[in-house]
Amino acid sequence: MRTTSITLIAVFSAIAIVLNPLKIPAPLLPGFNHRIFEVPVVIAFLLLGFKLGSIVGILHVIGQMIFFTGPIAGLGYPMGFIALLNMMLGIYVAKTLVKRRLFRNRISSENKMIVFFTLFGALFRGLISPILDYFILFNFLTPLALGQKLPPEIVLSLVPSNILFNIVVPLYTIPISYFIAKKLKKSLNIFSAYEKNSRFMI
Repeated sequence: MRTTSITLIAVFSAIAIVLNPLKIPAPLLPGFNHRIFEVPVVIAFLLLGFKLGSIVGILHVIGQMIFFTGPIAGLGYPMGFIALLNMMLGIYVAKTLVKRRLFRNRISSENKMIVFFTLFGALFRGLISPILDYFILFNFLTPLALGQKLPPEIVLSLVPSNILFNIVVPLYTIPISYFIAKKLKKSLNIFSAYEKNSRFMI
């Protein structure tokens, strides 16, 4: 791995870890927060590609477990990274559709492109992550932390809010990440070397 790659991985990982404490409680979902630490991880995916972006995400998870401990940190933080991967899968599918010209005629401007990728990211995260949260988080991790199993009706009552939460997160994460990644790529020539390795849109 080149020195430049190692440096970029370290920088994006460190920024994500530093941003971790910044949070706004999700109004409809107790225990969940809206955060911006996913932004540098997504930027790494967009600029560096899947492999290096994944390394940034994994290092961020390790940093979370070291510096921000909690009763379910060991499994809760990795699940957050999986949710991010679900979102990136949506972006990848959207890019593939555009690349194959299935939607190219309807998506002629960059602004429309951002909306398209954001919608697919929200769709995939909103569909996949709540299912994983239902079986793993609400039925396993949360009872493990509380020391007792939650009644089924309470678990089911959290599902709609969880779906909404996972839809909302990409609505601000993807546009912010895309905009910053574009600016960085235009300002710094170092990212052009990773362009052919990226399976996303930048």
